[in-house]
Amino acid sequence: WGSLLAKLGKYGLKADGTPAGGTVRIPGQINAQTEVQGLSRNYFMGRVRVTPENAAEVARRMNLPEDAYQAAVADTPRAALDYSDPSEVPELFICFGTQFESNMLGRVRWINKLKAANTTLVVVDPIPDPFTVTNAELIIPSPPHVAAAKLYQNGEWRLSLSSPQKQRAPETRTDATIVYDVMAEISQRLRNDADLRKQWPDLGLLSDSGYLQQRFESAESGGGLDRLDGEVSRPQLWARIQDYMTGPNVTGDFGPLYCRPEHADGRPITWDELIQQGEIVYGGVGTTRYRLDYDDPAHVPFRDIWRRPGRFKFFVPTESDLSLAEGLILDSGRSALSDDKKRIHFAVATFNSGKATTGVDLPDENPLFVSLKLAAELGVSAGDLVRVTGIDTQATLVLPVIPTSRVRGRTLYISFHKTKAEIEQGRYLNDLTSHLGRCPYTAQSNFKLTQVTLEKVTP
Repeated sequence: WGSLLAKLGKYGLKADGTPAGGTVRIPGQINAQTEVQGLSRNYFMGRVRVTPENAAEVARRMNLPEDAYQAAVADTPRAALDYSDPSEVPELFICFGTQFESNMLGRVRWINKLKAANTTLVVVDPIPDPFTVTNAELIIPSPPHVAAAKLYQNGEWRLSLSSPQKQRAPETRTDATIVYDVMAEISQRLRNDADLRKQWPDLGLLSDSGYLQQRFESAESGGGLDRLDGEVSRPQLWARIQDYMTGPNVTGDFGPLYCRPEHADGRPITWDELIQQGEIVYGGVGTTRYRLDYDDPAHVPFRDIWRRPGRFKFFVPTESDLSLAEGLILDSGRSALSDDKKRIHFAVATFNSGKATTGVDLPDENPLFVSLKLAAELGVSAGDLVRVTGIDTQATLVLPVIPTSRVRGRTLYISFHKTKAEIEQGRYLNDLTSHLGRCPYTAQSNFKLTQVTLEKVTP
């Protein structure tokens, strides 16, 4: 489905019926996953774990001194959900996009953090929400999706959003350009201020060597990164990605990373191919990667991120991994869990449930679905009110209940989509969720296992 839409996505079909434009399609991966992985404090780009040895290798890939990332290695990792911890030192939050005031787990804790006197909030977004307008120190407008060229991996989004349908306002820049322009400004200030270079000696060295200017500044400023109509050159950025993934080709270095976008024969995918071909699917699981060949004793199906031969490893869970959560468990998701056509249509139309959510068929509130067994225990029927209390947060919500056979055992379910109750009354699902529970292997939050208490509300 996604691959079909990717074929049709950017430029449609040529006159002879062949696809006119394509995309890199990474099987089983969505944009948000890529972004989150790229921003992880525990990994450099390409899933290279942050260690002293790897930091030196990655620095060489970036044409930097081997000790360039020592500050990153020495830094104590902190999961994003822990940014809501109170702090006595000033902190700057730069948020791309809004709705963070409603979508973050442990919402009340986040609100307190973002409103704290020593927190500075900067937001980059084309349509700032009321919370941003009230609390942000600075709002930088970026163009809306329909006016920004984006190379999406996901075919369905690409079909509707990737080819610009409107001209952006001349004062706006895309997120990527904003980041590079900020770094270009930093580079210029360092070049022109010797005292500033002494104050920040690590950046001062990169400034004196010309690295920052070449990496971030425009050709008009003597730099090496072109701007096209104000936007950073995507072909140049793609070439940099491929150079990084390929490595410096120096004896003793690892060489190409496993995740380098390339053809089945090993040739790196070029920018022109990316844009002009109907579709490029890379990954090759079962065909060119992780391929089994029992008749070839020299064949190596499993390799690590540096393409070194490896062995298949089974995950062996511990007793605590297999233990089941106790008590009442609140789950949430995109499904309306309803046969009401209006609710189903709204859930499909809003999907990511952001600020651009349509007001058509906006529900008054999302009901709480409970199993038939639990409904019998509580003595509740459809339409009765129940009070849900988060065990970790002690926050409460009063919700209408609907018993259903689609929920089993001691589990509760609620849709997370926008409602009039959230917008007009400030009733947020994430008041109940907590930032505390984490997977010990991936740090993924356990908001799907929110422990709550439940009681019937008598009129």
